[in-house]
Amino acid sequence: IFYLVLILTLDCIFYISNDRKVIYPKEIDIYIPLQNIAIEINGLYWHGENFKHKSYHIEKTLKLNDKNIRCIHIFEDEWYNKKEIIKSKLAHILHRSTSEKIYARKCNIREIDSKTKNEFLNKTHIQGEDKSKIKLGAFYNDELIAVMTFGSLRISLGQKNKKLNEYELIRFSSSVHCVGIASKLLTHFIKRYNPNKIITYADKRYSVGNLYEKLNFKHIGNSVPNYWYFHRSNKMKLFHRFKFRKDQLPKLLENFDPSLSEWKNMQMNGFDRIWDCGNLKYEWIKK
Repeated sequence: IFYLVLILTLDCIFYISNDRKVIYPKEIDIYIPLQNIAIEINGLYWHGENFKHKSYHIEKTLKLNDKNIRCIHIFEDEWYNKKEIIKSKLAHILHRSTSEKIYARKCNIREIDSKTKNEFLNKTHIQGEDKSKIKLGAFYNDELIAVMTFGSLRISLGQKNKKLNEYELIRFSSSVHCVGIASKLLTHFIKRYNPNKIITYADKRYSVGNLYEKLNFKHIGNSVPNYWYFHRSNKMKLFHRFKFRKDQLPKLLENFDPSLSEWKNMQMNGFDRIWDCGNLKYEWIKK
């Protein structure tokens, strides 16, 4: 059902389903040859580690990239919980968006509170709300149409050295097609907070990083694939691995064996995990 409903969103677009020719013998769920785009439909049960090894998704992505084909991976929980966001993202990627086009010069930038920021991100961003310190909103005719957030470098992403005036761009999201709004939000942040460095990450399941390159960020590397846990009784909710560090497991699991690894303990309690494609890492340095 997940697969069929997604196909219906591609109405009037020429696509090939279940293609095995492009990267034989691997199968592409949906291939759009006129735009060199592949869409993978990743049901959590069949794409969990019990059935797919941790490099499965990134390996398929790289094989397609070698043929100049962009690969998009959609997880099942995202489709059911964030369907409208996924449809909007696909419409943008496939140049099918019907949203109103406006221009950043007609927008005002100002700081917003956490509640306003979280409500907006939960409606417009796949990852939803965040825990950011600096929250900027772009307003068009007094309506919030874009948000960009910043915070300290995160330990969960390997950023252990917190130096003065170094930030992470955590979220950017827009509810309409606003030309130049990301640049205007970033420029406002730089002028007000005078950062020495900004880092950010682009999810390789969806992004090719072109937005950050337009914002004068430099691609400095790729992270290895990351994983999320899900319980086999509830496949519509993913948990970030950081929550289930081994030192936290005695408090979180009904059954815990200190002689076993994090992964073995999680399996023993009915969990599986699904791996993504890693992130593109970008850096902006003050000149």
